[in-house]
Amino acid sequence: MPDKAPKARPPKLFKYRSMSTDDEQARVKDILLNNRLYFPTRSGFNDPFDCRIPVTWDNPTPDEVEGFLTRVFNTNPPPGWKKGSVKEWLGLLRNKDEFASLMRLDTQKAMDLEMDAIRIMCLCERPDDILMWSHYGGSHGGICLEFQVLDEKSCFGSAKPVDYPELYPKLRFTMEIRELLNGLVLTKAAHWRYEGEWRIVDPKGADFYDFRQDCLTGVVLGCQIAPKHEALISEWLSKRISPVTLYRAEKANNKFAVEIKKLKVIGPTVL
Repeated sequence: MPDKAPKARPPKLFKYRSMSTDDEQARVKDILLNNRLYFPTRSGFNDPFDCRIPVTWDNPTPDEVEGFLTRVFNTNPPPGWKKGSVKEWLGLLRNKDEFASLMRLDTQKAMDLEMDAIRIMCLCERPDDILMWSHYGGSHGGICLEFQVLDEKSCFGSAKPVDYPELYPKLRFTMEIRELLNGLVLTKAAHWRYEGEWRIVDPKGADFYDFRQDCLTGVVLGCQIAPKHEALISEWLSKRISPVTLYRAEKANNKFAVEIKKLKVIGPTVL
């Protein structure tokens, strides 16, 4: 069966944010004034399947085992592994009946260490999804940030689409590391397909990532945002050195939908 054609990256990506608590307001203020985004690890996700898809050992060949262990030993060998060369270590284990179980246990530990360190920024394709506003936009009382993607070298240009299959993908420890990590990080249950999610993945990143000032092009106010929170957003945007378009999400008159209406441009005028 031929591979699916790669999904075209949209020109804009969006991030819903709540304004319900003081901490959430502080996070939004930090984004708008300091141009940086928080990259969480998988421990902060609300889906227990996310980034936790089973990886199988599945009777690998000796060459596959050696290739996998060489990669691990050259990067971050987990505590407790025997010292010495990979070939020596393999020679010892191959003489033991518990070789397979030991490999499953130790490779899973190594994979968990790698996965726990990965930082992931979650974005989406649309600013007008009712469920996204309900789940991530403070029950329509928060905001949705609009970022332009720019080029491959920019933070948002490296975003990759999430796949939403009905079944687990077949992942093996001996797969090429990039393919394996993409399968783990860029796969979610089909129930989440409505999110249209794109992810920026940083295997060894810091908590926060700075983005270019002009990447933020718009802010959408939720249809139930409190007046005091709307005032805060306008105040913070007025302090930026690049213009940002302010929008409002409004309930449609004749259908279950929100419509995005342009309000004004805040910041320096573009000549």
